[in-house]
Amino acid sequence: MNRLDVSKAAIVVVDIQNDFCHSSGYQGLRGKDVARVQAAVGRLEPFIQEARDLGVPVIFMQNLHDPQSDTEEWRARHLEPRASQSCLPGTWGAEFFALEPQPGDHVLLKARYSAFVNTGLEELLRSLGRTSIFFCGAATSICVETSLRDATCLDFLVTIVDDCCGDYSEIAHNNAVRAVASGFGAVTQSKHVIEGLRVSAECG
Repeated sequence: MNRLDVSKAAIVVVDIQNDFCHSSGYQGLRGKDVARVQAAVGRLEPFIQEARDLGVPVIFMQNLHDPQSDTEEWRARHLEPRASQSCLPGTWGAEFFALEPQPGDHVLLKARYSAFVNTGLEELLRSLGRTSIFFCGAATSICVETSLRDATCLDFLVTIVDDCCGDYSEIAHNNAVRAVASGFGAVTQSKHVIEGLRVSAECG
């Protein structure tokens, strides 16, 4: 199967939100190096626009947390539970950072690291006939990698778009990319994805 088949491809954009990307957001205020994530977002915007132009669906995952979604076990997942939480409904931190979904894009809400847990993402992809998934977003080593691993186990053909993913350290990003390449999926750059999709569109 050709993972660059334009009729089978979809882009999944994970958690590009103020709390994860903005210097005044939750992670930025905790001292995380959000500049690395912001750089990835800058590369992501033209990538997803070119994908849209080729007819490839773009799906934004938006992280939201509230008392209904967050169980006691989830809140206690860290050895030292945090008093605060990111991406609360109705807050600036939960809003998208630097780019907005466009008409024709899909937006799904999630409350866990994986984009597939209680979100309807699998059902949406199946209904669209999309089986080759390109993952972008933040953070590479947490929500992006977790989502990609789940997609592999659900029998999707998965690719991490290296330059369109961001993490708060180079080590964390590179370790996640190596983990993906070791057995979960493919790793490539956005320019190669667009080149391949264009060839597929021209041949189709």
